[in-house]
Amino acid sequence: MSRLESPAFPRNREPICAVLAEVFTEGERVLELASGPGQHVCYFAQRLPRVRWQPSDRDPRAIASTNAWREALGLEGQVASALPLDLDAGPWPDASFDGAVAINVFHMVGLDTIEQGLVGVAQVMRPGGRLVVYDCFTYDGEHVSESNARFDAMLRQRTRSGGVHAFEAVDAFAARVGLEEPVVHRLPANNQCVVWRRA
Repeated sequence: MSRLESPAFPRNREPICAVLAEVFTEGERVLELASGPGQHVCYFAQRLPRVRWQPSDRDPRAIASTNAWREALGLEGQVASALPLDLDAGPWPDASFDGAVAINVFHMVGLDTIEQGLVGVAQVMRPGGRLVVYDCFTYDGEHVSESNARFDAMLRQRTRSGGVHAFEAVDAFAARVGLEEPVVHRLPANNQCVVWRRA
């Protein structure tokens, strides 16, 4: 069975989709970074039928799962076949996108990888395109909740470089590659959807 499942998917799909419905409305072409099992991108495609999605991941199992969900749900017209993409090393698609989405990606990687990923996004996203990041961050050195502090401690024990990163550091990287002042949407479970616009 190549269709994998994400335990977070049923909990966060609706609030994330509500933000995406505000951001992408005119039939945009959107690149999803680190698509994982592929459930999110297929859910978004079902509910935002005018948007065209390009999933990606560095893990061949995730690519196979995304393609299996896409085919099982009959979404080949809206969701392209998943591409191999490593945020650190590429290869970045030889294409121009109207937007990009990263869901629960940043806390799993280090700041160096986030910086490289933002460089790549800026290369493939047209002026005026929007990057939407769903994740948790610290602000002014403080966690937004005790649960996020515990989550951060767990990540730093179990991953090589992951953790709840400082929003100020991520925003500084974004500004360096031409992404303008972000809009922060507060979502359930102490997470945020942050929307940057490419200048």
